[in-house]
Amino acid sequence: MFTFLKIILWLFSLALASAININDITFSNLEITPLTANKQPDQGWTATFDFSIADASSIREGDEFTLSMPHVYRIKLLNSSQTATISLADGTEAFKCYVSQQAAYLYENTTFTCTAQNDLSSYNTIDGSITFSLNFSDGGSSYEYELENAKFFKSGPMLVKLGNQMSDVVNFDPAAFTENVFHSGRSTGYGSFESYHLGMYCPNGYFLGGTEKIDYDSSNNNVDLDCSSVQVYSSNDFNDWWFPQSYNDTNADVTCFGSNLWITLDEKLYDGEMLWVNALQSLPANVNTIDHALEFQYTCLDTIANTTYATQFSTTREFIVYQGRNLGTASAKSSFISTTTTDLTSINTSAYSTGSISTVETGNRTTSEVISHVVTTSTKLSPTATTSLTIAQPV
Repeated sequence: MFTFLKIILWLFSLALASAININDITFSNLEITPLTANKQPDQGWTATFDFSIADASSIREGDEFTLSMPHVYRIKLLNSSQTATISLADGTEAFKCYVSQQAAYLYENTTFTCTAQNDLSSYNTIDGSITFSLNFSDGGSSYEYELENAKFFKSGPMLVKLGNQMSDVVNFDPAAFTENVFHSGRSTGYGSFESYHLGMYCPNGYFLGGTEKIDYDSSNNNVDLDCSSVQVYSSNDFNDWWFPQSYNDTNADVTCFGSNLWITLDEKLYDGEMLWVNALQSLPANVNTIDHALEFQYTCLDTIANTTYATQFSTTREFIVYQGRNLGTASAKSSFISTTTTDLTSINTSAYSTGSISTVETGNRTTSEVISHVVTTSTKLSPTATTSLTIAQPV
């Protein structure tokens, strides 16, 4: 029995060793376009590009090619198997593609791999195109690669590379911070959801102290909060999407239990510093809506008016993990076989609190993409009381 198992393991290792990387492949004609009107890096984007294998005569079953993409948070394919097939016009399955690594908050690169499903040596050349949806990693935490990417992306026109052969100029919009608190969230590809909340802003002065309470599952969808993942820091150094480019430790008292996070900070924050929170929570396959309920109560000193005032408000944010446009196509051809299109389909998995509603095509039908929030109710108690707060864009 032991000898039989050794033989099986030897055959398996031999099969792995026989797989060869397809290096004689070129990628070109990259086009990156927004899936919605929201043209921020962490929102949904579509990447379309061509590939060409000039000499397919040596490609055997199991051989593969890989596209490694820095600064890409994640890709997600539509079908439940998370694979997509590239077929030839004669019905031959040429490649099966999948995301072999999602960068998310863990890795530097997202990796897309396509593996040959058959012996393709009878074909002279194979050419085609691939389209999938993605979102970029532009910060929102103290994780190594997210912090690096927070410094990488800038608003306005920017040259973005996918791999080492392709690039396109993408025009990114900055984020507006016009409420008392700023939110962002997206699914990671690892069965979890990463969220970011920024608040406790004191215009014309500095923060004296206060409390923040967050219920990460206010709708009771059983999306468990990972207390070990919670990050609570302060910063006044933000990129164009209000994600920290650097951060400072605080002496905050943090209590995490169930789906609740309670934060008490009894120290001063100067020079426009605000408190930000990042956390991970579970995202079961059957859940596509996550509701966060937030409560803030804090005190500021207005150095211009020489007054102290309290701010108290609560808000609910609804994050919806939604499907993007079915733009996926892939094709392959030889010198004597015509091109065909197969079902390579992608979905955008970024959720963002914008209050916008847009419509995109999915096959021959349309699907609403709703990224909504409940309006913030805010009260500011001071000698010069107001009910709203506007924070200018960072330069």
